[in-house]
Amino acid sequence: LTAAASFCAECAKRFETGGYAVQTLRIVTNPFGEYLDISTATAAVASIRQIEAILQSPEMPKGTRIRFAIGEARTLAELEVVPDLIKAAADLANCCVNIRVGDTGIPDPKMVGAAAKCCTILSTETPRGEGNFNFTANFNMPAGCPYFPAAYNTAEQGACFGI
Repeated sequence: LTAAASFCAECAKRFETGGYAVQTLRIVTNPFGEYLDISTATAAVASIRQIEAILQSPEMPKGTRIRFAIGEARTLAELEVVPDLIKAAADLANCCVNIRVGDTGIPDPKMVGAAAKCCTILSTETPRGEGNFNFTANFNMPAGCPYFPAAYNTAEQGACFGI
């Protein structure tokens, strides 16, 4: 994370030198189920707290707000912990779910229902419902899209960046 944030900060400095305003540094990762302990909501929050500590450490670039997307929720179990992650870390726990088309040619109804449940929880259990600004249910969104919080990446893509 430190290397990615430093790279973003160096890019930001170059743009600022060229007269452009840089509002935020945004880092997007592979699906969070690959690197967070999601065995329970408590374990997931503890994992996101470790990332939060890294992102708020003295080693991180100063002067520009860092936003972090923890990647895609790929399973019902991962979706179940999303509200807890967002309630715990807000802008440092942006994430999405990619609703895929099932065998019937329609979006997977279980994933749609679980995503809707996330939105409902975030609307009632975060201040002013603003947790919903940190989550999105994607339909036909390709990996690598830089839009927050829909952004996600896959290991197959490797490291990439967008401006």
